[in-house]
Amino acid sequence: MYRGRYTLGDFVPLSLASRNSSDTPTLPGSAPVADVWSDSAKVLSQKLPIHDRYGTTAFFHHLLQLDSRFSAGRYRVLYRYKVGSDTKLATDTFEIVAGGHHDGPGIAMHYYHDPGNEVVLLQGEGGRLLKLRNPRL
Repeated sequence: MYRGRYTLGDFVPLSLASRNSSDTPTLPGSAPVADVWSDSAKVLSQKLPIHDRYGTTAFFHHLLQLDSRFSAGRYRVLYRYKVGSDTKLATDTFEIVAGGHHDGPGIAMHYYHDPGNEVVLLQGEGGRLLKLRNPRL
C-alpha cells in the first residue's frame, strides 16, 4: 500500500493487521517487525506495538518520525510476523519530499534579548531544543 508523501519531521503511520492463513485476524506469537528500506540500504528495524488490544483484534500501529536517518526519496516497509509455524510478510511504500526539518515543527518557543543578539529558543516536536540567534522572517 502507498502511504503517501511526507517531509522531514513528519510522522508516518506504520500499521499492520496480522492474519492467519485463513485470512482471519490472529495475534502473532511475538510483535511484528517493520524493516524500513531506502533504495540502497536498510534504514531501521522497528517492533510494532499492539494498538487496541481489546477493541480490535491483532492490529499493530506505530508512528515513525522522519528524523536525521532519512532523506528525500522513496522508502519501502517490509512487515514480518509469525502466526503458528507460518511466517507472514506485508509491504508498504512512502515517499519523502524536499522540505521540513528532522526535528519536526516547533511546539514551544521563547524569545529573549541577549546583549548584542536577539535569541529564540525553539523546541521541536522531536524533543531537541534549538538556540537561534538573530532570527529573520
